[in-house]
Formats: sequence, C-alpha cells, structure tokens
Amino acid sequence: MRTKPTKRTATGEVHPFIRTLLDGGRQWLAKFGDAATRGGVRPGPKVEVELSLGELYQYEVFRYATRLMDLPEQLRVVANFMVHRPRGRAIKKLGIRRGEYVSYHYRSFVVLLQTASDVAIRLTGATLALGLNPREMKYGTVVENDWVTRWHLKAPLDRIQQVTSPLKRTRNEWIHAGEAPLIESTQTVALVESAQHLSGGDEIWLNEQQLEEAFDEACDELAGQILERAKALHDAVEVLLTALQPPFGYWSRRLESDWRVVPEKKPR
Repeated sequence: MRTKPTKRTATGEVHPFIRTLLDGGRQWLAKFGDAATRGGVRPGPKVEVELSLGELYQYEVFRYATRLMDLPEQLRVVANFMVHRPRGRAIKKLGIRRGEYVSYHYRSFVVLLQTASDVAIRLTGATLALGLNPREMKYGTVVENDWVTRWHLKAPLDRIQQVTSPLKRTRNEWIHAGEAPLIESTQTVALVESAQHLSGGDEIWLNEQQLEEAFDEACDELAGQILERAKALHDAVEVLLTALQPPFGYWSRRLESDWRVVPEKKPR
C-alpha cells in the first residue's frame, strides 16, 4: 500500500501586505471590473482603463505580489498530480507512458520554483519604484540598489534565492538546451518501461503491477520533496512580503501627494 505525503503548504489567512493591497486597490479594481463589463456586453474596440500614477503603481505591485504568493500553492498542485497520477487503463487512454507523465510534472515543478526568484526581484523593483523595465529587473540591478539596502530587503531576497538556487542549473539546462531534469527515483524504472514500449511487448522485464508499484513509490518520494520545497518557499515569501510593507506605504503616500494630477489652467 502506498503512503501519501501529508505535508502541505501553509494556507492560513491572507498576508497583511496582500490585504493592504486589496483595501487600497478598490478604486482601480473597480475600473477594471467596469471595463470588463462594458467590453463584454457590446462589440467594438477594447475598452481602455485609465489609471493615475498612484493606481498604476498599486496595480504593478499587486500583480507581482499575488503571483509570488500563489507559487507555493502551484507547487502543491504539482505534488498532487504526482500522487494522484492516472493508473491502469486511465494512463493508457492518455497515450503516454508513466515516465513521461512524471517527467512532465517534474519539469513544471523545476520551472515554477525558479520563477519565484524572478518574480520576487520584479516585485521588489516595482515596490521600490526603481523605474526599471521589467526585463532589466535582475538580481544584480535590484539587490545592489541603494533602496534595497535602505529598506533591509537583501536578506529576504537571499532567502528566496536559497530555496530556489539548488535547481537553477537544472531549469536553465531544460529551458535553454532541452536537457530533461534527471529524476533519480524514476530513472531506472522509466528506462525499463521505455524499452518495453519500444520492443512492442516482445520483451517484458517488469509486469504492469510491478511498474505501478515502482512508480507509486517514486512519485510519493518526489511529491514529498516538492511539498517540502513548497513549504520553504511559502515561508520565504511571507518574510519578503512583510519586509515590503514599509516601502510600499512610503511610495504610495509620495505618489498620492507629490505626483497628484492637477488640471491645467486655461490661459486668460
């Protein structure tokens, strides 16, 4: 009998920073809701949403913050796909082998994990209003910025890096060179399954029950590793979101006061 992983990412209440973003973004969220309604009920050009400088700032921070907050949960979903994989006739109907199914979801885990570091950098750059193009928001350009030092954000960013960095090279090899991640727990059994498939059934080294049991054990092990990484990422994200609250409050107030749009006076 297989043992399913019991560890889960923490799912408590919404982080206070996210709550602040929600409360302060009611006005621009209403604008998007209104535009979606008007654009969906009548034909014609897309309805444009006009945001003030302060609203645009809040929108950018909210966009990256919610994306980062959701990544640990996405990792948990990958772990669930590992544990609750199709079995027996169900996997045959999909027309894929067990090893292919596992590799596909493991690659998703590797890419999602590395995405967290990139999103964290962009969220920090947006929150500090650095004025950089998103493509320019890299670890060096953001972490070494004086504003990051002033707000003590390097340690929270480094903590996320520590969670994601062990699989950074694996992700780069997959994205840039198509090198599939090495999954040690399924490597041997996947090779046997592939060889049996290529032989057309003439050679049988492991029967169906043995293959299922081997993949069950391997998938449970992989799911456990993914859930542990998801929990570590969740905790690191919580720390960064907490650290970003003060600079967000500072820039929100400045944008509302210093850059308030003043109607031009008509010439006499």
